[in-house]
Amino acid sequence: MNYGKLKKIFFLLLAGGLLFRLISVVFTIDGKTGFINPDYFASGILLSVLSLACVIASAVMSFLCKETGTVKVKGGAVSGVLALLISGLSIVDILAMQYSSYFPTWQISVVIIMGVLNAVFFLYYAIMIVLGIKILPGLYVIPLLFSIIKLIRFFAITSSITIITDNFFAVLYYSLAVLFMLELVSVANNITGRAKPKILLATGLSASMLSVINSVPRIIKLLSDSSAVAHESVYSLALSLVFGLFIMTITLKSFKD
Repeated sequence: MNYGKLKKIFFLLLAGGLLFRLISVVFTIDGKTGFINPDYFASGILLSVLSLACVIASAVMSFLCKETGTVKVKGGAVSGVLALLISGLSIVDILAMQYSSYFPTWQISVVIIMGVLNAVFFLYYAIMIVLGIKILPGLYVIPLLFSIIKLIRFFAITSSITIITDNFFAVLYYSLAVLFMLELVSVANNITGRAKPKILLATGLSASMLSVINSVPRIIKLLSDSSAVAHESVYSLALSLVFGLFIMTITLKSFKD
């Protein structure tokens, strides 16, 4: 399979995965508990499995894709706009975040500091795109660290109820985002022996797909059902979505047909 065909199939899988997950979240999940309604348990599980199968299919096809030549991390107008949105949402997410006394002050401070650094990096990224100046590759470590902190924080908050499908998809997305950013740092900094283009492609497509099929249905559910449980705010979900779209843009632009 060549890269051009992979991109076309990826968007079909994205549409399918989103549709399956949207139906599952809106119609089979009890908004007050986050668990699948017992009356629709089989349907809810089947829809979730189908949605996850679309993500797995995109990853498998990425590894089967023919070599696409030299991989070079590239940005553009779209990634610049998304970076600006990420910068703003990172600050909004910090301001809207509710801090429990369960977490020590130093952990809360780390979350806030990384959120601010992430906002500064993506503002810098957007400015460099407008000016046409190359992004300093070493700075990609900032969104990598932010992704790690985001994963740890989410898992710490929801570890006792990760079993619900909402949290399962969220943890999977955050984990793949970390793997993608790790590979992006390796490729951008040309770390010999570490960079693996097909892993960058597979994690980029999988993470970006998961960001969409995880965030969009949950945002719709929260906005349409005031009683729906929210382990993440709408702002946090919006940040995850835009960050995933940024990953998608970077991934697609970094490979040639």
